[in-house]
Amino acid sequence: MRPSSPIVPLLLYPPAMLLMLALTILAIVLSSLFFFKKSTADIATVITNTSTIINTSGVQPLPPSPPKLPILGNLHQLGSSPHRSLRSLSERYGSIMLLQLGHLPVLVTSSPSIIREITQTQDHLFANRPSLKAPNTILYGGRDIAFAPYGEYWREMKKATILHLLSNKKVGSYKQGREEELTFMMKEIERTMLVDMTERFHALSRDVISRAVIGDSTRNKLWGDGLRRLIDESSRMIGEFYVGDYIPWLGKIVGFVSGFERKLRNAFERSDKFLEGIVKEHRRQIAKRKEEEGDGDDATNECFLDALLTLEGELKCKGLVFDRESIKAIVKDMFGAGTDPTSISMEWTMAELIRHPAAMKKLKEEIIKVVGPNEACIKEEQLADMSYLKAVVKEALRLHPPGSIIIPRQLIQDTNIKGYRIPKGTMVLINAWATGRDPKIWDSPEEFRPERFINGEAGDINFSSHGFQLLAFGAGRRSCPGIKFSVTLIELAIANLVYVFDWKPAKGEIEDIDMSEVYALTTRKREALMLIATKAVK
Repeated sequence: MRPSSPIVPLLLYPPAMLLMLALTILAIVLSSLFFFKKSTADIATVITNTSTIINTSGVQPLPPSPPKLPILGNLHQLGSSPHRSLRSLSERYGSIMLLQLGHLPVLVTSSPSIIREITQTQDHLFANRPSLKAPNTILYGGRDIAFAPYGEYWREMKKATILHLLSNKKVGSYKQGREEELTFMMKEIERTMLVDMTERFHALSRDVISRAVIGDSTRNKLWGDGLRRLIDESSRMIGEFYVGDYIPWLGKIVGFVSGFERKLRNAFERSDKFLEGIVKEHRRQIAKRKEEEGDGDDATNECFLDALLTLEGELKCKGLVFDRESIKAIVKDMFGAGTDPTSISMEWTMAELIRHPAAMKKLKEEIIKVVGPNEACIKEEQLADMSYLKAVVKEALRLHPPGSIIIPRQLIQDTNIKGYRIPKGTMVLINAWATGRDPKIWDSPEEFRPERFINGEAGDINFSSHGFQLLAFGAGRRSCPGIKFSVTLIELAIANLVYVFDWKPAKGEIEDIDMSEVYALTTRKREALMLIATKAVK
């Protein structure tokens, strides 16, 4: 089963049952329109024009909008690939566009200048998260970091996470764990040769984040299988479309009929019970170490979970509601955010290299030039000299950002952007996928050309300091704080795989590799990446 991660947006395509039910209700409502003398075209024109005309009192207009349907608004226009549908709508209605998804006004953009306004100039106004059913349930009412409401709790949790998990110093301290997990993966590939790289990348990402968060790889624990299921099930439920987020009165009906409410509740209860056991085990271990070693050193901070447990009293003294539910929510967050975005990024990068043999050859030549032909593996300290490797990863994530649409933001007060009035409570969707393929920003945007990041138009762009063109990890204060953690593992894994093995598709030719995608919280390949690996002759 292909999982999805909690670190991205929640607009999934409506399942057939939900769509059919909504359309049935819609048909009833639309039938009333026959009693009016105006044509449907006239109504659509009025709806469109009212959002673009400044009234006589001088009030700023709303951004342009496509025509809406009663009840649904523009929900029916999202389709199964909302990032593609929204780009098509933006090409018609402009770089800033206002949709109505059920009862929610939703601002959509992929323009770097507007993204800068949202994530930098007015970041403090757009830093909140909308309240959505699945993440609120799975993550204890937004007690995590990714979906927590903007405020003091979120600031303190992000600060603690960076300090105890994601700072450059902490990421450097995980070096041994990364290399050991990568060595295990390489041995497994060598043993089997016919490789499901989708599963291999997912296992590598999951076990590396597991070592950082709970101190050990999932395969070394009796409950490892349970943790893998927790990540998969929680991510899948957070990523499911829930019509009640957009049409509240319909949500209760559909949630009962489809079984969504029951599945969500069961997923939460299973994950809560499982994490409670892990938290209790770590509390016992901390107490035992204190008894044996006493206070005065940081032996209890061996992993992120232990750090959270020791911070509990300190954070409560600051007046924050920080308890075992907060700890479990943040641990879920870190597993989801540390697994899917990283593994999916590695998968897309490897798929693009297989489809572009010239780029694969150039990368292999660079690696051999840096380390020589006779090394057993690539070490992290050698990555700094591999400029083409870094360009390959950037180019893959330009074309395939793990979250095609960045996790939604919500405006906390009325504001204006580029002369348009944006009402308080508006949800904001930044289409990172469309930004990465915008011909106004990139030359030949649909082509895989890593060279653009070395001597082309994007030579000075990176993931954390850019002109809002490369959005694989978001932007602004709500961007992903784990860039260093993720990119280090991606680069290390790709460099070793290209250096040690030669690759070809398990079936057909390179042109036959299916690059179609499935939209969810993370946008993954529709089909698993099945490859044949043979030891490289250098």
